[in-house]
Amino acid sequence: EYFTLTIQASNFNTLHGGLENPMRIGLGTTISRQFQQLMMSIGLVCGAVLGIGIFTLMFSIFQGKITRSSIRVFVFGIFILFLALHNLFSAPYAYTAFTDISWLWGARLEYLFTYLAVVFFLSYMFLFIFRYLHPIVYFAAMVLLTIDIVITSLTVPEVFQHFAFYSFMFSLVVI
Repeated sequence: EYFTLTIQASNFNTLHGGLENPMRIGLGTTISRQFQQLMMSIGLVCGAVLGIGIFTLMFSIFQGKITRSSIRVFVFGIFILFLALHNLFSAPYAYTAFTDISWLWGARLEYLFTYLAVVFFLSYMFLFIFRYLHPIVYFAAMVLLTIDIVITSLTVPEVFQHFAFYSFMFSLVVI
């Protein structure tokens, strides 16, 4: 036997209204075990990606001579690091299992790591093939992402989430 409990809750000030995660009703041990398994799988994936990022950075640093190729590998390694950190701070918010970061800074860090991952991915693509991104488009994207980073660092989620949503429209130009 089971039952369905529907709760309609919303906050029209933020981009993501309502309850972020589903409510679980049942035995505490079962719910705790499922939560721990989910956090463990997310932690393992993020840890593996983080390890690959660190390996890539170390590989580029210990290549010896600084060349265009080693700079590309270094930028790609930083992209992987920020991608792993983004996954740690995005839904279902695995960082809450082992840190005491407030939800406000959790939301900020999620967006900041997203922006930084995009910055280093675009930089990698710009360094990899010059023809892929026109320098003007690359420069405009970097300016917009810098503005996004500053706004996210200084404002509340009601402001920076909407700004990020509208900034996303520029991605059509980049593609």
